[in-house]
Amino acid sequence: MTPSYQDTILQFTPSRSRSGDGTVAELRLYDSEAAVYEGGSREPPVGIVTVPRALLNTEPSMARRSSRDPLTATQARELGNALFALLPADVQGLLTGPEGLFELPRRIKVSAAGTVFDELPWETLTDGIGNPLALRSGLRLVRTVPVRFAAPPLSVAGTARVLLVVTNPRDEKLLDANREIEAVYQRLTQAPYEVRVLENATSRALAEELHAFSPHILHYVGHSGVSSGEGNLILHGADGGTEWLCATDLSRMLPLTVRLLCLGTCFTAPNYDPTGLPRFADAPASQALPTCVLNRHGVSPDGASVRAFWGHFYETLAATGGDVTEAVQAGRLAAHGATPLADWASFSLVVRDDTAAGLRLQAGGLAEEDLGAQIRAQFASRFANQMAHQVLKLGDEAGDDLLKALKQVSSEASEFIRQVK
Repeated sequence: MTPSYQDTILQFTPSRSRSGDGTVAELRLYDSEAAVYEGGSREPPVGIVTVPRALLNTEPSMARRSSRDPLTATQARELGNALFALLPADVQGLLTGPEGLFELPRRIKVSAAGTVFDELPWETLTDGIGNPLALRSGLRLVRTVPVRFAAPPLSVAGTARVLLVVTNPRDEKLLDANREIEAVYQRLTQAPYEVRVLENATSRALAEELHAFSPHILHYVGHSGVSSGEGNLILHGADGGTEWLCATDLSRMLPLTVRLLCLGTCFTAPNYDPTGLPRFADAPASQALPTCVLNRHGVSPDGASVRAFWGHFYETLAATGGDVTEAVQAGRLAAHGATPLADWASFSLVVRDDTAAGLRLQAGGLAEEDLGAQIRAQFASRFANQMAHQVLKLGDEAGDDLLKALKQVSSEASEFIRQVK
């Protein structure tokens, strides 16, 4: 059964304040993603947070340019303590206060798209007492790209289709494709999953397979890179070299059936640039990407944490009927026990649909009209979310015509969503 959560969103936005000692952001708290759009920057911040330059320049870096190597437990603890110290005291208390203050499990969502705060390893956050926050039983620590409307999950009757894409272009350091596939494939051979493996994929081959198979989950394993600030997956080029696929291009080829995107770094070879995966998953809300599970830095080359994480992830996803939050929690705990390194902190959840439950896995059938209603709700919520993101981005500069149009499409989206809940 899918649990419900009490959400607290930590929203970091660039501050007009300046500091010669570091990067500054305003921190606001919200209890829902809709409240981010309704309150926006009009809500007073709960604090001004500054990341000192000294922390940004440490090795491993506090920002995404950290090395391809996995974090040690000591490094993760030091980074987590440093991050916790940046937060205002009342926010620290909110994160670590008595469990009775919230209905459990409670979910902390970090939102900082477009700032260096998005590049910080929030997964390591700790007050230095006991386990890091992300590993505590009463807490779920994730990231979010907030949307105005939570689209209803897509019902999947019987079999959840998974397309596993493993790339190995010759322009990059060659990985061991068989070991990479084996590490993810293990649980996918059992119900409720049906898996297809696509190797040596070009963008054209990927588009064709997405169209033919209509998967519910797209799972990529391979190299990544960053170009013009955007994250890219590195596919095979038609000439035998490489072809870089950005979030914008992938979003255009994804069928509506794809409600979960998994982006795994290779472990049998150093990733060309592991920062490409989080840059991809953290793309702006205007990009129609589903919720993403990904690696933010390198992992142990023996693959122990990869096997542990994805095995428990897919097992829990099936057991909970599609709750990605719980699946990631189970995977992190398993990875934590699989290696003394802090690989667990590399595995990250970026919620892009509000709920992190974009699929409703069920045994029974689904009426054709019900599926049609869900698809219509997907289209309506996607369009409304894109317009709401644009209005939020424009702020006071949004004209009356745009606001009127947003009100209209919001009303329509709400009605479509109501019909399928």
